[in-house]
Amino acid sequence: DELIKRAKEKLENLLSLFHSAGIKARYIEPYIGDPVVEIVRKAEEEKVGLIMMGARGKGLSRKLKVVLGSVSDEVLELSSVPVLITKFEVKGGVCQTVEGLFRNVLYAFDFTSESRMLLDYIKRFPIKNVIALHVAEEEVDLDFIEKIKVEYPSAKIILKLGKVGKVIVDIAKEFNATLIAVGSKEKLGSVSNYVVRNSDVSVLVYK
Repeated sequence: DELIKRAKEKLENLLSLFHSAGIKARYIEPYIGDPVVEIVRKAEEEKVGLIMMGARGKGLSRKLKVVLGSVSDEVLELSSVPVLITKFEVKGGVCQTVEGLFRNVLYAFDFTSESRMLLDYIKRFPIKNVIALHVAEEEVDLDFIEKIKVEYPSAKIILKLGKVGKVIVDIAKEFNATLIAVGSKEKLGSVSNYVVRNSDVSVLVYK
């Protein structure tokens, strides 16, 4: 009962943050259960378009970081909707945090339908700047690159050779990306878990 009470207090505080930022929000009454199963189940019941959850944060114990990382890994595996793994603390309010998150987005793409859908998906977010990265393993699709330029005229297009996951993480660091957007299926699916585990910034995994 005490655990439920404390959880509800934290949810009330979080709700206040969203409301003060002008964001419509509600919370589900807390209850005891398997976090992975319940997150995925509730996402399906509520027909959400995105699951947003933390992987780690400053001030957390090492044990809690491991637990959060394990939960986010499993949700990422089981979810049928995109998952945003955040790696920051909310400072200065929700609006400032969201604005910072989408300030400099690294869009990692190949030339699959998954990457095309991801490009359409991220247009719904208030992105300030885009770095489009393709780690070359195949013939370059110039038509798709032109589509990226149409959607984001100021985007920096980068073509690289190397191990896909490592290159994505390295480029994100080099260009001070605030978010990495990557697909989860086909070729990019084999590296999305690597990126989530090794990136210092938040990762949006499209599914």
